[in-house]
Amino acid sequence: MGRHVWQRIAPALVLAALLWTPVNAGSLEEATDFVAQRAERLLDIMNRPPGSERRDSFARWIASTVDHDGMANRALGRYLEVATDAELRAYTDAFHNYIIVTYERRLATFSGYKLKVERSRALNESDIVVRTTIGSPDGARTIVDFRVSNDNGGQWRLTDFAIEGLSMVKTLRDEFAGVIRRDGIDGLTALIESNVSESAL
Repeated sequence: MGRHVWQRIAPALVLAALLWTPVNAGSLEEATDFVAQRAERLLDIMNRPPGSERRDSFARWIASTVDHDGMANRALGRYLEVATDAELRAYTDAFHNYIIVTYERRLATFSGYKLKVERSRALNESDIVVRTTIGSPDGARTIVDFRVSNDNGGQWRLTDFAIEGLSMVKTLRDEFAGVIRRDGIDGLTALIESNVSESAL
């Protein structure tokens, strides 16, 4: 690396080192415990028979576990900056219902599975990824990474999860972007509401 290049970037590296605050072991342990407890609770819910009782339990699990508004915003990606307040409110309400109805049905395929926490790692000062494996009754194993963060009240919340490396938020962002380019944010909200109505049948 040339001397002049180093002179330009060295101050930034020093500043970054001074500002960076590592996640302590206690935070990693808290995040790991949070994921283990909430994931076990989710598997318990998914073991119940389909119906309104299971869906209501899943809705309560979402409310107590997921950073719903943050997840909705990240799924919008760059279009969050251009959404009006009215568009964002309607979209966020639709997104909340979409998560409950759609994923309650999709996650039901994990009925009878067992969860094992493998390890945790810090992504930055506030975000931690907890890797788990979920074992099926036939012995198959699925890697699920739960990304969690502290909210403003000091409570842990799930901000994303990835199944075998496939992020839910990124998948939704990619899907939503195509719809927004074609039909706008109102069009995306209408499509989500339509999907929710169909899935609820």
